[in-house]
Amino acid sequence: MNITEHILDEVEVEQWQMKEMLSAILHTILFLRAPGPSRPTEVAMERFDKSYVTCGAEDISRAVEESIDGLCEGLSEEPTGALEPAGPELWKGCMVLSFFEKRSIPQLFGLVNNEEKVVWEQWRIPVLISTTPRPMGDDTASVIERQRQAQQAEAMLQARMMQIFEFANGHFDHLPPVAYEFEISFGRKSPGEKREAVYARIMQAPPLINLS
Repeated sequence: MNITEHILDEVEVEQWQMKEMLSAILHTILFLRAPGPSRPTEVAMERFDKSYVTCGAEDISRAVEESIDGLCEGLSEEPTGALEPAGPELWKGCMVLSFFEKRSIPQLFGLVNNEEKVVWEQWRIPVLISTTPRPMGDDTASVIERQRQAQQAEAMLQARMMQIFEFANGHFDHLPPVAYEFEISFGRKSPGEKREAVYARIMQAPPLINLS
């Protein structure tokens, strides 16, 4: 089965912005790919003058949070391998959101059925994280720099959201007509080795959402 792959433009973000920004990006993709009716929940962002919509499912939110925490651990004193140095106070990595379905494989004489995981769509989200300390002073230079960082990040988030909508609304022929699952792992910008993955199940529902 062919895999439809979407590669977002790199997400350049300050360390203090990364959790909220990546959460908005991942939840937006998951909501647009949710099969059938969901429980849309609007989330107002604290660091940005924007909001996004989630599927309203606790297991999905938990999987997103755990995956972002796993990426953040790459910035710790004992890095996990999810990130690699990209320069002074810069780290790069890639989050990979994969949608898949499980299919039964009949074995010899039909006595035992095994399952295989069939990935039908992947979203690759390259990230570049700056760990430069945030200017916290009340002086004019610090205030201006905080405003610049916020405006730059908000503009980039808007651009990535538009890119997600464009990809998601491209075509639907590859979407399976059944309930499916997803995993969030850490890899590279192009297909390659994956690292630790976080799994969750997309809620059961009959038809897929028609986004056209």
